[in-house]
Amino acid sequence: MKSRDELTDHFTRIWFSCPLFRTTCTYCCYLRNFCRPLSILSRLFDCYRGAAYLLFMAYEAFKDSGSAAKPLSQPSRPYFSLYRKGIVMNILNPKVSLFFLALLPQFVNQQANSSALQMLILEGVFILQAFLIFSAISFFAGKIAFYVVENHALARKFNLAKALLLALIGLQIAFSDQ
Repeated sequence: MKSRDELTDHFTRIWFSCPLFRTTCTYCCYLRNFCRPLSILSRLFDCYRGAAYLLFMAYEAFKDSGSAAKPLSQPSRPYFSLYRKGIVMNILNPKVSLFFLALLPQFVNQQANSSALQMLILEGVFILQAFLIFSAISFFAGKIAFYVVENHALARKFNLAKALLLALIGLQIAFSDQ
């Protein structure tokens, strides 16, 4: 491995012997210094554009008259088809894979003989609890949906809460230090 002095000497020889290298490095330094303010302006513009969009969505939610959302007329699909679609979505979801790869191995006892069996048990517990929780959410969401769709006063309150949250998030983004 070369020492720092040898590398400096090597770079100096290249710098003075190759005008193309010297010109390229000089232009790269100029571009970096020129593009830095543009990058900051771009980030600033994106920040304010996002905040403005959130404030616009808050305004749209606020001015909504409270008319309840009408369910879309969709053809009825068999439950097994919906279940299969959910399984495919969970298999293709990278968050689930990252969870199994990054978090679960921490709970495996390395001194035990069967690490694979422990992982299978942990994965089974995760799948069981996810199935129970998502089934309960789906069941209660279906029951509550009929009440929410027909109740205009409740829909108006939801719209006001949504408008308030969107406005607060938009203002927080607009006035944050970054």
